[in-house]
Amino acid sequence: MKALLVIDCGNSNTKLALFRGEKLVRRMSRPSEGDIDDWVSCLVETFRNWRFVRRDLTGCALSSVHSHMGGVILASLARMGIVPLLPIEAGCYPAPVYYQPTESLGADRLCDAMGGWRRTRGKCIVVDFGTAITFNAVGQEGEFLGGAITPSPPIAYRALYENTALPHKVILRFPEKVVCQDTLSSIASGLTIGWSAMIERLVELMKIELGEDTPALATGGGYEAFAGRLTQIQFYYPDLTLEGAAAIFRSYTEGCK
Repeated sequence: MKALLVIDCGNSNTKLALFRGEKLVRRMSRPSEGDIDDWVSCLVETFRNWRFVRRDLTGCALSSVHSHMGGVILASLARMGIVPLLPIEAGCYPAPVYYQPTESLGADRLCDAMGGWRRTRGKCIVVDFGTAITFNAVGQEGEFLGGAITPSPPIAYRALYENTALPHKVILRFPEKVVCQDTLSSIASGLTIGWSAMIERLVELMKIELGEDTPALATGGGYEAFAGRLTQIQFYYPDLTLEGAAAIFRSYTEGCK
C-alpha cells in the first residue's frame, strides 16, 4: 500500500509520521532546527530506519507554524523529489474557515480541527497543548469557527523570569495546595492550578456557545502535566494534528483529480 508522509513543524519540535491509508504506522520527532542539507540527511536516515522506499510515497503534507523552518523543510522535500507537496493553509481546508485574516491562522490549528472532526464526526473543541495552548472550535460539518490562544505555563514562566528578579527556575508541578508559603511554590501554584482553572473555564464557556453537549478533545505533549485534572476535556489523542494533516491532504488531492 502506498504511504503518505506528514510533517508537523512546531516552534520547538518537528514531528514526522508515515500513514498507510488512515493508519499512522511510523513516527519520530526532532528539534525544529537545521538547514536544507541537515533535513535531507534526516529524511534519508528516517526512511532507512523506517525501512521505507521513497518511491512508495503518494506525497507529503506539511503543517508548519515556524516560517523559516517550514521553508527549509519544503526545500528539502523538493530536493528529494517528493511530490505532491501540500503546505497546509486555509485554502486547502475542506470546510469553511471563519477566521480573519485566514493567513494569520496557524496550520496546526486547521489540522487540529480536522483531526477532531474526523474523530467526532460533528462539532467539537480541540485544545492543543504546545508552546502556546490553542482552543479550536469546530462546527458540525468541520467548519473552523475560531477559538482562543494562551501561552503555555513554561512560556508564561519564562516571561516572568526574564522580567523579574526571580533567582531560580520553577519546577512546574502541582503543589499540594493553592495557598503556598514561598515564592517558587506560589508561582508553581499559579502556573499549574491556576492554568487548570483557566483551561477549564475557557472550555466551559466555549461549550456554552457551541452547545453543552460539545465534546472536548486534547492533543499535544503539554497535556500530560494536566492529565486527570481537567474535567471539561473528555479525550486525549497525542497524534491528532498529524491525523488532521493527513485527512486534509487526502481531501485536497482527491478533490483535484
